[in-house]
Amino acid sequence: RAQLAFANLTRANFAGASLFRADLSSADLTGADLTGADLTEANLDGTILKQAKGLDQVKGMSKALNRDKAIWN
Repeated sequence: RAQLAFANLTRANFAGASLFRADLSSADLTGADLTGADLTEANLDGTILKQAKGLDQVKGMSKALNRDKAIWN
């Protein structure tokens, strides 16, 4: 389980990455490429997803934890 809480991941390339059960709480993914990434059971509490690319192609988004607490725009 990746521990990426509070990490600055601005413009990171996570295309196709497995972030299954990753703790992304309060991480900054502004402008990151998430095309095809797997966020199944990832913790998105306070995760900043502004201008993130490929969100429509992310796998497991419906099963991500605290999706309602992510910052989308």
